[in-house]
Amino acid sequence: MTLRRLLERPLNYTGRSMRWGCVVVSLALAACLAAPPPNTVIEEPPPDATPPGGSPIALNGLAAHGALTIGGRDDLVLIGQRDGLPVAIVLSPEGPLFKDVTASAITLPYDPVDLVITRWASLTRLAVALGPGGPLQAIDQDGALIELALTEEGSSPAAPFTRLGQINADNHRLLLSDDQEFYVSDPLGTGNPGEQPIDLVFLGGAPGPLLLAGANSTSTAGIGIIKEDNEIDVHAFSEVDVPAVGDDLALDQTTPSPLSRPFWRMVGMSMVLLGIDPSRTGIWYHSTPLSDGEIATGIEEVPGVDEIHDLLMTRLDGTVVELILLAEMAGQLQVMVYLNPEATPALETPLVLPISGLTPPYWIEAMDAVADGGAQNEIIVYDQAGHIACVDLVNELPESCGSLDLAAAVTLSGASTSGRPGW
Repeated sequence: MTLRRLLERPLNYTGRSMRWGCVVVSLALAACLAAPPPNTVIEEPPPDATPPGGSPIALNGLAAHGALTIGGRDDLVLIGQRDGLPVAIVLSPEGPLFKDVTASAITLPYDPVDLVITRWASLTRLAVALGPGGPLQAIDQDGALIELALTEEGSSPAAPFTRLGQINADNHRLLLSDDQEFYVSDPLGTGNPGEQPIDLVFLGGAPGPLLLAGANSTSTAGIGIIKEDNEIDVHAFSEVDVPAVGDDLALDQTTPSPLSRPFWRMVGMSMVLLGIDPSRTGIWYHSTPLSDGEIATGIEEVPGVDEIHDLLMTRLDGTVVELILLAEMAGQLQVMVYLNPEATPALETPLVLPISGLTPPYWIEAMDAVADGGAQNEIIVYDQAGHIACVDLVNELPESCGSLDLAAAVTLSGASTSGRPGW
């Protein structure tokens, strides 16, 4: 099975970039990865010089997007350091244009190793950060830091947690793993966040996980794991009576070593893993069905590309999910957008927009930065120094929607001019 056929199924979000609900997607990748001539170069972000009153920022590529307000547009949380201190930088859409986005730096007690955005019942959404040794800090919609305590059978967990994920089946739950085992939390939403410990339920063994994520569709849910030896585990997840998982369904499958920027998705009734294989300059994929079906694994090389820096899947037009690559071709950084081939059959090759003014390393994420109607996001390209380029899809063509220098734009928590309390 090719990656194109694999992805022509309903798709749900999880892993590094989280989405809620179920959407239908048809993405062209196999047999259509040659890039067309470049479009107009995007406007350059501001120069490297830090303006008066600004502080240098060093981002590390750890990020999550999702609405921090119930029913709100997608925010973007970036992790890094400012003035030598660990911070979460929250980018929030506050108006119709990207220039209206506000940026708030919230100082953290540690450098996070994992980050998810989840929902706390009907009260709020939370950005939850896992620190070294296992502590959990949450950021709520008001920008407040909340410490989350965990218990297992009434006692504090014995081993420190090293990985964090989440699953949204019948309830919103956190997934956590130490070096040997993985757990799921009770449903989030009893009382106010931080008022009482979150109970954990043991699920199974997962020695040395490198990535832990859950996904769900309308009828099933699964958990995907990449272990430190590059072995893949996939489990069906059930909430009937007591949360539990079935046996490993991946049957000793492994990823290429190393796999860059991997993430899990639910596609139809299968858990699908996508990532970059740097040795082949291509997108590696794996699919394990949670019920009937065959395991599929393969790689789709991207012709003409020197290096793939990052990849992302998000909704750019509000109806289908696009695949976006951040790649380098002949020394030029490019955003490459693969559209739905059934909706736009003439666009079987990717739409390409060159990006200038950024310095490596750089990454891509998503947020609802432009109020253009419907549930759709824009592409956020950013580098370690906090230079951001916004890319929007307008009439099925990628266009610049602005740029931002975080060193100049960011405010400390509590000092923002945003209309949100505490920002």
